[in-house]
Amino acid sequence: MEQSEHLVQQAATLASAAQRLADSAADPSSAPHLAAALGCVGETLDALTRAYEGAAHVLVPTEDRFERIGARFARAAAGWPATHGRESPSHERQAQLLASLHEAGATVRVARRKCMRANDLLLEMTAPREIAAPPSHGASNAVGSAVARRNGSERDALAGTSAGP
Repeated sequence: MEQSEHLVQQAATLASAAQRLADSAADPSSAPHLAAALGCVGETLDALTRAYEGAAHVLVPTEDRFERIGARFARAAAGWPATHGRESPSHERQAQLLASLHEAGATVRVARRKCMRANDLLLEMTAPREIAAPPSHGASNAVGSAVARRNGSERDALAGTSAGP
């Protein structure tokens, strides 16, 4: 199987797995496993971000980090007919493509951060009390950090002070 066919097969497998995940996540019996699943979803989102970055680099490659964008567009346009079987896009169209890929990657990075936040909250809300308590040497994990922030806010509220943001 050619690399390009392999890429399409991997994308189709990912889409299918995402649909199965969505179906499973909607099942109430999956609740005890959601935190672990969200962790895996976060890793998948990280990989998708890298996929968008990789696609941008493949379509408009950089020879070095100081290379002018016009030179990149010219080189990409020169190879476009052989690679894609169509006439070369204008520099403006290439810029639109790069901007769209970078925006998609940025959107996935935001989704990753939101996924991490949801996972942290879920872990904090579902962890047994003895596990959720912050370690004596300071909070060193996401659950401990979130619990420490919450406990600090509660302690400050009782003392009549504010813990801040």
